[in-house]
Amino acid sequence: SERIYLANGNPSAIATSDDGSFAYVAGTNNHLYKIDTATDSVVADWSDALGFRVGPPGPIGLSPDGSRAYVGLSDDSVTINLEAELSVIDTASGAILAAVPLAATPEDIAIDTEGRYIYISQPTLNSVAVIDSRRNRVLTYITGFDTPGAIADPREPPVTYLFRDGFE
Repeated sequence: SERIYLANGNPSAIATSDDGSFAYVAGTNNHLYKIDTATDSVVADWSDALGFRVGPPGPIGLSPDGSRAYVGLSDDSVTINLEAELSVIDTASGAILAAVPLAATPEDIAIDTEGRYIYISQPTLNSVAVIDSRRNRVLTYITGFDTPGAIADPREPPVTYLFRDGFE
């Protein structure tokens, strides 16, 4: 296997396109990298173009067609945030298409099979944000969870799995 070196930082999150042709890697250095998996090379480094306004990129989700990357951003990973958001990024150009304000630190992202809804776990609020991807806005917060962490869409709506620390 090849090593891919990322400039000035360590990877903090990764997502791959459904066809496996690209990987998107969030770096602790405020960079978002697009990697061609056939050549094991970085084909885009969008740090300068993106200029994340809240903080370094965190969890990443991709639309089913691969045209959009949804990147969670937060200015504080420990407490309820002063600012947190979901950046919607065009995967062809690296342009930020929208910035959706969130109530708390995003931990993980899942997107339904049609790409209509985005689910973001927010452990500091014991909730999951549900975002309408067509309007790029929060529809609701589902509450009542105990520190939701990893979130997964099994590709069979309407079921979504949530896991918390310790998988209890």
